[in-house]
Amino acid sequence: MNKTTLSLAAMAAVSVSVSAQAATPQEIHSQLLTEIGVLIQKISLYGDLYEGSRDNYVLELTTLQTELTADTELAKGEKYYRDKMNDIDARSIKELSYYLTFNDLTKKFDALAEEKKFWKDWLNMSHTPEYTKAFCDYKNGQIDGLKIDAKGKQITDYKDEKGYIEKGVISLEDLSSVQPGIYLWQGDITRLAVDAIVNAANSAMLGCFVPCHGCIDNAIHSAAGVELRLECSRIMEQQKTEEPTGKAKITKAYNLPCRYVIHTVGPIIYGEVTEKDGSLLADCYRSCLERAAAYQLKSIAFCCISTGEFHFPPEQAAGIAIQTVQDYQKKHQNSLEVVFNVFKDSDYEIYKQLLG
Repeated sequence: MNKTTLSLAAMAAVSVSVSAQAATPQEIHSQLLTEIGVLIQKISLYGDLYEGSRDNYVLELTTLQTELTADTELAKGEKYYRDKMNDIDARSIKELSYYLTFNDLTKKFDALAEEKKFWKDWLNMSHTPEYTKAFCDYKNGQIDGLKIDAKGKQITDYKDEKGYIEKGVISLEDLSSVQPGIYLWQGDITRLAVDAIVNAANSAMLGCFVPCHGCIDNAIHSAAGVELRLECSRIMEQQKTEEPTGKAKITKAYNLPCRYVIHTVGPIIYGEVTEKDGSLLADCYRSCLERAAAYQLKSIAFCCISTGEFHFPPEQAAGIAIQTVQDYQKKHQNSLEVVFNVFKDSDYEIYKQLLG
């Protein structure tokens, strides 16, 4: 098949559709938030095809999402938000059409669709079939950072000294304890199939507001889906104030393999670490453990709370985390099994040394 530019008319078919059925304002509000979330995911998936413009579109949509979240009564009207979404979608499609060209539409796609039905369904959720095939071919078997091997098995684009790390769900049975009831695991926390994972949230409790940011808050919300942000929004609407440091909230996990997400806001370090900072960080771990126990959970995975954007020194934070967990487990016999999840090599070495 000759190469030809993907037509704007074909691409326009992916624009967000408007439901003709009558719905309550609350249902419309929820549907609009869902559609914005889908559009954010769709544009994020395009990756380098936008040559740097992707983040601008995602930022526009995230700003619109925040605006809509606050406008619970739809004071600006449904049309206002749909017009905004369709405008952003149309502009992104127009730009993408300049870069994306057809190759052989059937090349690799049939085998990919058979082996990776998840990706086929995910892409077709917001694309025409023709576009989906063209996209898969353009990416040459690489979709959203995943490489597809000859057997159709998913592996990540990340390498360690052992080679490619397989991307899949990790259960507690896959891990080895370093102390009774305590595990240390390096990897993506969104892969853990424990009862609850802990999210290092900000005080707004609505996820990260920086598009494509590398923080744990953004990773968890992105993997869980827009429903997580909607539940957090309902919690914060009822609370009517920012989430205090050291406390914890629990939500469903939605698209994550774990059952729940426990959100906690850690202390922000502006200079020297104070005694109060250490006490608040310990409160974060203790509050999460107590919240998990209240829900009769059996396992929980902690990220490194406050050590990223909140600048708590990793060594001090790890010591506080381990001591707080150990004290809790001694006080509560047959209590929760705890996974200390780290992502950086340096954090792994810190925990490995402290845990023996």
